[in-house]
Amino acid sequence: MGDGGGELLIGIALFIVFPGFLSGLLLDPARHPVLYNLLAGTIKVGILVGYLLFIGRMPEIRRFFMYHGAEHKAIHAYEKGLPLTVENVLAQPRFHPRCGTTFIAFVIVVSVLVYSLIPAPEVLWWRLFARALFLPLVAALAFELLYFSARHQDPLSRLFRELGFRFQALTVAEPTPEMVEVAIRSTEAALGEKVVA
Repeated sequence: MGDGGGELLIGIALFIVFPGFLSGLLLDPARHPVLYNLLAGTIKVGILVGYLLFIGRMPEIRRFFMYHGAEHKAIHAYEKGLPLTVENVLAQPRFHPRCGTTFIAFVIVVSVLVYSLIPAPEVLWWRLFARALFLPLVAALAFELLYFSARHQDPLSRLFRELGFRFQALTVAEPTPEMVEVAIRSTEAALGEKVVA
């Protein structure tokens, strides 16, 4: 098995199996399925936030998070139809409603709802296996929620966007002008054209 397969198994074990197993030690999933899944979701959030806070202290990762912010700002400017200049891009918000970090937050929220509906939660092997089995459904629903909340201005969509922005605060930092220059060139390359006059 390649490195990618090993990382996938570690991710499943850390963010699916372990929270489900630990929650099962504290709550009866058959009697309290929603509370059980809320606890599992809380454990996932704790693991994720702790991990991001830990790696965010590393200088090279902090620099990566600044480039993440530059990317968001460049996309904001492009989507507003502004010329991609350093000045225009720097003036944009660092958070973006369609960020992958927001997607991860939505996966956790949706997983609480979906996993609460899994039948026979008292069977340990099935409870843990089903979490991996239903992960594609959870991811698909989270993806739709991400795009719905990004396109709408109703109170619920704004609430979900704010939740995503709170998570993004862990992975998005203010960039330097030099980083913005890189983000502009990357955006132009992705578009296949030079968008600055």
